[in-house]
Amino acid sequence: MTRRLFAVFLAVLAVVAMGLVRAQTSDPAAVLLEAAKQKATLEGDLPGAIKQYQAIVSTYGATHRVSAAQALLAMAEAYERLGDPEARVTYERLVREYADQQTGVALARARLGTREAPMAASSAVHRKVWSGPEVYGESHVSPDGRFVSYPAWETGDLGWHDLTTGQDRLLTNNGYARGEYAQGSAISRDGRQVAYAWYNGTDRYELRVVSTQSTSPSQPRRLYDNEDVDFLIPFDWSPNGTSVATWLSRKDGTSQIGLVSTADGSLQVLKSVGWRGPSRMSLSPDGRHLGFDLPTSDVDTNERDVFALAVDGSRESHVVASPGQDRFMGWSPDGRTLLFASDRTGALGLWSVSIRDGHAQDAPRLIKADIPAETIGITTSGALYTIAMIGGIDVQVASMDFSAGAMVTPPKSAVQSFVGFNRGPDWSPDGKSIAYISMRGVGGRDRVIVVRSLETGRSRDVAVAMSYAGLVRWAPDSRSFVLKGSDAKGREGVFQIDAQSGALTELVRIPGSSGNSLPAMSPDGTKLYFWTGNVLRGTPGSRFLERDLASGHERELFGAGGPLYPDLSPDGRQLAGVIADDKRTPVAVVLIPVAGGEAKELFRVRDGEALSSYIAWTPDGRGVVVPVRGEGGFAPLFVPLSGETPRKLDLETSGTGLRIHPDGRQVAFTSPDSREGELWVLENFLPALTATQ
Repeated sequence: MTRRLFAVFLAVLAVVAMGLVRAQTSDPAAVLLEAAKQKATLEGDLPGAIKQYQAIVSTYGATHRVSAAQALLAMAEAYERLGDPEARVTYERLVREYADQQTGVALARARLGTREAPMAASSAVHRKVWSGPEVYGESHVSPDGRFVSYPAWETGDLGWHDLTTGQDRLLTNNGYARGEYAQGSAISRDGRQVAYAWYNGTDRYELRVVSTQSTSPSQPRRLYDNEDVDFLIPFDWSPNGTSVATWLSRKDGTSQIGLVSTADGSLQVLKSVGWRGPSRMSLSPDGRHLGFDLPTSDVDTNERDVFALAVDGSRESHVVASPGQDRFMGWSPDGRTLLFASDRTGALGLWSVSIRDGHAQDAPRLIKADIPAETIGITTSGALYTIAMIGGIDVQVASMDFSAGAMVTPPKSAVQSFVGFNRGPDWSPDGKSIAYISMRGVGGRDRVIVVRSLETGRSRDVAVAMSYAGLVRWAPDSRSFVLKGSDAKGREGVFQIDAQSGALTELVRIPGSSGNSLPAMSPDGTKLYFWTGNVLRGTPGSRFLERDLASGHERELFGAGGPLYPDLSPDGRQLAGVIADDKRTPVAVVLIPVAGGEAKELFRVRDGEALSSYIAWTPDGRGVVVPVRGEGGFAPLFVPLSGETPRKLDLETSGTGLRIHPDGRQVAFTSPDSREGELWVLENFLPALTATQ
């Protein structure tokens, strides 16, 4: 982090701290309420949280009515999650005793099913229409609700799913064979074309358009390609088909919302935005306004507000603002209602606000509690399609006997929240904590470092202002992390991150680098080991360097073709890594002396087998562990340096390897990927909503 950004960060902390002090003196109930909510959400202790809510209402019910009403609402929701009929009693009490608290009362009445709840008065139906590994957030539903465009990860192409017949076909042809692939997409209003993001194999994305009318892949048309734009997502077509609403992220760390002309590919920039950009945006049915959400902070990954922007640039309206998470979902077919997801009640629900000429006309109203925030569009009939992810990848912990290759205690989850979206654990050198990356937000675009204390069992988020974060590795001091990634301005390099504050210190700038190539510090913290260049693609000129952090002096250890993710030995004298054959298949483990000298091959797989590129030393330095690819995932292999026969460990992991606790017995690893998406449609909810307007 630059000094200027660090100063801003400290100023923000000071303001927050001052706000907390004021809150404690002016509204102690609010402080207690926040503590109770954390007990419910972070610790999962609903009975304990209910007791705290009850104490707040009993003590402050007359003097701090806003906080007391919120406590009653949260208490009722906790009862509801426990299946306790006391939930209804508590909602009724809120309506009866706190009529002056309109928002809380409206929410309570909605939960009770009274006339303020549009869902209860309608024949709304919420049903699952598709499930499987192909169901993914970077998808789009056709205006008639029959088709879904999606990234077909098996081949790297753009897929096309028929919700009526259940059949799939590809709109593009064999992307992975050329090192290319499709991502986010948007279907035209007439359903005849799809605009999609295409990684073109040269470290950037371009916008393409392909027809949906052929039964076999047809020739796509390149619509927009700019060397300064390294990533983009098309979200929607204009009603007349003349432009595509697109978010573009530039190499300098800035990003923009704009309209790309379908005639000549020219870009009309509507707004410059932060590096995280919108999670969803779409044009109103008349094409005059663009609805979208944006983060309210460069650090907090969840807080977002909703906006409406006139496409002629004349005005912008802040439609929905609240302290929590508000995500744009779409427009009603008549354009009179804007829909958004919000966690203002504690859980994400579907909300609406009446809108005219881009401006909100009334207070938000709850339509349906508990709905995924990830939408892929609203059809012309007013059906809302959302995606829920089931399963996923997570961090687990087990105990192993390496000498026997046997499991001592079975794996258990190390995760307390955002289950299914966590990966890449590492133990602190002092053995007191475990850290991992949690993938948040739509499509997992936001990365948060989570630290769990082994002494207390509690987890905390380390909010980091980074546009991309690779896998985390602890520094030798056990008080900071080292990782490769990009800061909030998109500047690529290796960063040291304070494990408490999240403050960034740039150790070295590496433009055009690959994000996951796992830098490491020497045991005494004086030297840094890292790749330059895009080692993932074997770029000529990529070098693995040792950098003296005090003097800045650099020394090359090896170049392109060396181990992809080498791991430094506990004594700092050797690097262990995996090298590939001429087909780029990882096949052998090698040892490379840090002081210089020839690499030594330690182990090679049999024909037909392959290794993961991730490797880990045992704490005593007597061996390394590397995953071997199998049918169901990866089985870790313990390879002794003594030359003894390697032993497979009775464990199944993902390809990102495992990390070994300093005690030499516990292992932390990422579980095999079990992610499967479910596509749900919410129908017949808008007629009742319109009737109440």
